[in-house]
Amino acid sequence: GLEKLIDSGIQCHGHLKSSNCLLDSRWSLKVTDYGLHCLRENVEYKPKDKLWMAPELLRIGRIPSIVAPSADIYSLGIIVSEVLSRERPYAAYEDMTSEEIIGKVRKGEQPLFRPMLKNERDADVDANMVQLMKDCWIEEPDRRPEIREIRVAVKQMGKGKQTNLMDHVLKTMEAHSKFLETQVNDRTKLLADEMKKSEELLYRMLPKVVIDKMRRGQAIEPETFDGVTIMFSDVPSFNTVTMRSSPIQIVQLLNDLYFLLDNIVEQYDVYKVETINDQYLIVSGLPHRNGDKHASEVANLALHFQLSIGNFYSSAMPREKFELRVGINTGPVVAGVVGNAMPRYCLFGDAVNTASRIETNGKPSCIHISDETNRYLTQVIGGFLTKARGEIIVKGKGVMFTHWLLGKKVKSIQDRTEDSKHNSTEVEEPTGGHLSE
Repeated sequence: GLEKLIDSGIQCHGHLKSSNCLLDSRWSLKVTDYGLHCLRENVEYKPKDKLWMAPELLRIGRIPSIVAPSADIYSLGIIVSEVLSRERPYAAYEDMTSEEIIGKVRKGEQPLFRPMLKNERDADVDANMVQLMKDCWIEEPDRRPEIREIRVAVKQMGKGKQTNLMDHVLKTMEAHSKFLETQVNDRTKLLADEMKKSEELLYRMLPKVVIDKMRRGQAIEPETFDGVTIMFSDVPSFNTVTMRSSPIQIVQLLNDLYFLLDNIVEQYDVYKVETINDQYLIVSGLPHRNGDKHASEVANLALHFQLSIGNFYSSAMPREKFELRVGINTGPVVAGVVGNAMPRYCLFGDAVNTASRIETNGKPSCIHISDETNRYLTQVIGGFLTKARGEIIVKGKGVMFTHWLLGKKVKSIQDRTEDSKHNSTEVEEPTGGHLSE
């Protein structure tokens, strides 16, 4: 386009900049806004429009009616810098205004103030094109290359190939498509990771089978389970400890306690229903039925709890020693989801209330079990060591015959862990030894 202008009677553009280079519907570049010298002679341009203007024109403060072609060559060099950097002129000088930039170019002080390419040394930037760009904006107009020399140089850089513009466009679009595909894959992976985290959080709040039904839009009907084992546990000294502790200490204590017990729960076929302060509610046999294993799973868990609490340490209360009181009962329950805004998986039935009463009537460091749980552990499953406590008065239940769970007859109570130091043979009485009655 410049070559045509220079060869014509117009001879030069005079106000060449990137916004005057347009693409038509055939992807052909068209140079516009030329041949208006007489109209521009006394026009005062905005500072940002002078960034492409040659130094010799900046010094006279206006565009004369006759402009040398070398001024267009300077403007071409600025446009080439935009193409190579894919940024506006002088983008590297973010802290400078257009007036300050023009002032430095106008002065012509050494070293010359010109656009700076951050990617000048990148492998995909042709060093010959960079040098040609610098030749175009040489300070002395008569030392700048002529337009024909520039065309020859550009052709040599292309190794004489006649570049098809549409091929170039398609190649660029293909590269952009691959880039977008990579970006989409990365974002998809991040989304999948976040969804996985959300799923894990949901599965901690509700059973997986319930979550899956909710996703499918199915109704969550209450379900009856004929045989499950329920365990309640608490820290008997918790209320006393909290009275002399700050809220921050209490929160830290519960975090440490939950961290210990939650890690143990994950090793067994049980479901943590809820925690209320120091109280833990665990059940086995639902939502997935496991035959008669529910009693042994909860019993093993309770023994593991008691073994671990002896070494429990909380940074909030380093000098405190804690004990667990555990109550276990076996029987039928009904389970279902209650609530919409904050749905909870709840258990209903006399077996739940009985387990709670057995726990509150237990003793620190002891595992108190009902007669039905004892039957499962000693007759149905076997392998567990228990001791009859006898008849006790239970509020709301009257007289109940209960037992103490002491341990396992053969294997260690922590046979699911890798800690060999706990591999004992037989436990004859609970850690606390509160069996005087």
